[in-house]
Amino acid sequence: MRFWWLILGLVLVVSGVAVAVSARSSGDFGWFAYTPDSGSVGFDDGVVIWSSQRLWGLAIIALGSLLLTAGVAYRAGLRRGRA
Repeated sequence: MRFWWLILGLVLVVSGVAVAVSARSSGDFGWFAYTPDSGSVGFDDGVVIWSSQRLWGLAIIALGSLLLTAGVAYRAGLRRGRA
């Protein structure tokens, strides 16, 4: 198979997107004990806590992107060397 890196890279990117999109946020479990005191340290509104599933999805996307980039660069180098 000539373009195995392209197929594998695309499969990794698509599966990584599926894993990252389907991941539940870490903040979904809630906090049931009490409301923190006004003097306690808490998170700002802009803080996002990512789950490990979402981080794995992003890592798979990065791996697939690297594979696609390396494959395209290799093919471009082969084409340039023939001239």
